This record gives sequence, C-alpha cells and structure tokens, in this order.
Amino acid sequence: MAALGTVTVRLPQELLESYQRQAKKQNKTISDIVREKLLSAETARAQPTELSAEIKEQLHDMNITIEGALTAVGKVMGAAMKESAEARSYARLAVSYAIDMTSRMTERKVLDGAAKERKMKELDLKAAEESARLWQAITGVASDG
Repeated sequence: MAALGTVTVRLPQELLESYQRQAKKQNKTISDIVREKLLSAETARAQPTELSAEIKEQLHDMNITIEGALTAVGKVMGAAMKESAEARSYARLAVSYAIDMTSRMTERKVLDGAAKERKMKELDLKAAEESARLWQAITGVASDG
C-alpha cells in the first residue's frame, strides 16, 4: 500500500515504549508498527467476527432457557387471566345479589335492570380505582387502567 500522507500522533509514554521495543525486535520503525496496528484494527473492525463454537452453544442454551421461561410465564398469565375472569364473574353475581337484597330490605322492592346496572358500574369503578391504588402501592408504577 502506497503512503498517501503523513500523520503525527501523540502516544502515552508506556505505549510509545512498547512500540519502540516491538520495532527494535522486528527491525522496523515505530511508524511501521503504528501503521500495522491501525490497519489491523481497521480490518478487524470491517470484518464480522466468527463466534466460537462454545459461544454459539452458550447462546443456544440461553435461547432455550429464555423460550422455556417465556412459555412458563405465558401459561401462568393465561391461568391467571382465566381465574381473574371467573372471579370477576362470581363477584358481579354476588354484588348483584347483594344489591337486590339491600334494595329489598331498605326499599321493599328489587331495583329494575337499569338501576341495578348503574349500581354495578359504580361498584366496578370503585373496584378499578382501588385496584389501581394497590398496584401503585405494590409496584410504585401507576397502572394504565
């Protein structure tokens, strides 16, 4: 490769001394050593590095572990969602019954469907607010809902 220009470089004293020793051992100039190092670094940077078989195996094992963990989390989340839906359904049924009984005892009548639904929505809103408050207290993060 033909030289296209000259560059002056300031090096830390320890590095300069190391390059001087290398130059003396190899019967080269310090400029030759610095040029070789720069070109070697540039070539290494330009070419993708080949992963060793050991690293590839470790990455493969990590991938299997991560996939297993994600599968397990997915199953737990699915089960939690199912349980949550069942609990919510039961809770709404119990609340509906409690509204009917309270209305029957205090007003001597059962609320009509629209009135009962308004009460249910009011309770749903209060439950959502309490859930958000508890979530933030536990995690320190405000919930989206």
